[in-house]
Amino acid sequence: MELLFSDPRSSGGLYPLAPAGFPSSVNQASTTSAPCSENLLLKVGHYGPTIADFMKPYGLAIGRNGEYVVTDLAGSRVLVFANAGELIGRFSCDCKISGVTMTKDNSILLAVNGAGSAIMRLYNMDGHVLQTIGDYYRYDKPSGIAQTSDYKTIISNLGGNNIYVFTHQNKMSVKFGWHGSGDKHFDGPNFLAVDSKDHIVVSDSGNDCIKIFDTAGNFKRKVGTLSCPMGVSVDKKDNIIVADAGNFRVQMYDNRGNFLRTVVKDTDDIGDDVRPFNVATTPAGNVAVLLKGTQFAEIRVYKCPF
Repeated sequence: MELLFSDPRSSGGLYPLAPAGFPSSVNQASTTSAPCSENLLLKVGHYGPTIADFMKPYGLAIGRNGEYVVTDLAGSRVLVFANAGELIGRFSCDCKISGVTMTKDNSILLAVNGAGSAIMRLYNMDGHVLQTIGDYYRYDKPSGIAQTSDYKTIISNLGGNNIYVFTHQNKMSVKFGWHGSGDKHFDGPNFLAVDSKDHIVVSDSGNDCIKIFDTAGNFKRKVGTLSCPMGVSVDKKDNIIVADAGNFRVQMYDNRGNFLRTVVKDTDDIGDDVRPFNVATTPAGNVAVLLKGTQFAEIRVYKCPF
């Protein structure tokens, strides 16, 4: 692991030194009529050539103090931004990384592969490995990751189109789902979240819907008329926020699956093929959206007017 908590514009790794005048990672919200600017509070990070920029951002989580924690597949890096948007830390991992979630003590839990037989790793905010977890998972492709109120860890596996539930002692407890289009099937379960009742909310991207299960793997309900849903989050009211990537928008539903509102729409107006890829909810109840497109990557934070 390469620790990189020094000057964020120093050269190294995959990324050369940024040219003079390269924009900072913090962008104040525009007050103009620019695309997708309604209720916009903050822009965080951007696509660029340095180790402080996004190249292939993937996972998004919010820390206890409002930190934005992002995994970037380019260089297997984790970037940490303060709640005001400035970059405050970054580190590289010696394995492939994908999804990220924050534990109750504000540690960073990553879904990983290529780390022996591990399927997850726990890091502190300084980038030091605290624990490597999992046996016999070297051929899986973990993607989304979340934790329940009683410290169970839930991981979505793209390799098997299934969901893993680990106990608070990090032992495999339940495995459910397989490839298909039925209620208990998945076709690309990319991301997941957990609500206050520990229901597992899964974005079933290939089947164009959100599916909800209990921790025993029992199907509860299906949510949404979506197109390739990706990141999913749950707010304090158990409302479900989903990156409806194929429709270039972010949608919100209540916990019964009833549509509430569109949080962001027409993201392709920002630039070529710009789509919402992931979402997270801040401690203040705002919605952070990871947007990706052709040579574009940025987090935008939106105030929810409700």
